[in-house]
Amino acid sequence: MSTIVKFPGVRHAGPSLDYLNSPPLHPEPKPGFGLKLRWAMFGASLSIIVMFTMGAIGG
Repeated sequence: MSTIVKFPGVRHAGPSLDYLNSPPLHPEPKPGFGLKLRWAMFGASLSIIVMFTMGAIGG
């Protein structure tokens, strides 16, 4: 049984995800740089969501 948890702030992250998935307007400086940037932004937003959720639960 899988449960889908909806975190606050995830809903309006859709346009940014579409922007990240869209083809780049300029060539990448290094091969794989855009992919690392996407993963970095994804990790940062995910950690912010986790910290906010833990704070809401703990506080």
